[in-house]
Amino acid sequence: MRAFSSAAVASSTPLGQGLVAAIAADANAGATQIRLQHSIGVANAGAINIFTSGTTALPGNPYAVQSYDAAGTVTLTTPLQGDV
Repeated sequence: MRAFSSAAVASSTPLGQGLVAAIAADANAGATQIRLQHSIGVANAGAINIFTSGTTALPGNPYAVQSYDAAGTVTLTTPLQGDV
């Protein structure tokens, strides 16, 4: 059974796309490497968006990926503009 409200308003927030990969290790502002729990969906010359506290976008998004490895280390072309 599903319940519906006659006062409900349609959603207007667009859904993002891509995969979520948690940050596996802290990185300070100015760092050019981050470590993710996995690198699925990461590509050389691709872009990633980084969020802190789950929903707060890190200034500088999107970050360009210079390189990555299977262990989850991602090297960015520009330094992080905040701590992660």
